[in-house]
Amino acid sequence: MHTPASAEAPTAPAFHAITTQVDVSLVVTVREATQLLRIGRTTLYKLMGERDVTTVKIGGASRILRSSIDDYVKRAAI
Repeated sequence: MHTPASAEAPTAPAFHAITTQVDVSLVVTVREATQLLRIGRTTLYKLMGERDVTTVKIGGASRILRSSIDDYVKRAAI
């Protein structure tokens, strides 16, 4: 005997595991640093110029040490 579609038991919604990706980069780009600090590019370049964050050159590109960003935030904490 055929059961109408409306009489079928509803299916539970599919649940997906939530995963967190941890970024363990040693260096970040200028854009990534501005996103991490939630500041503008000009402000970041000022911090770089005042040596509040440590930069390195890789090829011709400037990168900021992630540890120096963490240290800056700790120093700037109220």
